[in-house]
Amino acid sequence: LSFNHLEEVLGSFTIRDGSFTDMAGFSRLQKIEGKLSLEQSLLTTLSGLESLQVVRGGLSILDNSKLKSFCGIRTVLDHNGVSGPMVIEGNAYNPTPAQIIGGNCDQ
Repeated sequence: LSFNHLEEVLGSFTIRDGSFTDMAGFSRLQKIEGKLSLEQSLLTTLSGLESLQVVRGGLSILDNSKLKSFCGIRTVLDHNGVSGPMVIEGNAYNPTPAQIIGGNCDQ
């Protein structure tokens, strides 16, 4: 399944319990007007979200037991593009935003 033409989400964007292991199909996504939630998924990496520049409703990355690489959200964090609360916990690796920006984005 590919969302290669998706550049903007006007509401919130959630992946939960899905079959996605990465975000490669979202390589053109630049803006999410609501919250980005990635919860209890099969994700191993956030690779594919490198074009993301704005998340207006907060960021929740919770309970993804295989998720070890957060490098895909480095750009949005580095440009202070996330408005609202940010929670990263219960994953295989749980870096802080500062660690992700500093390059310690995967394990």
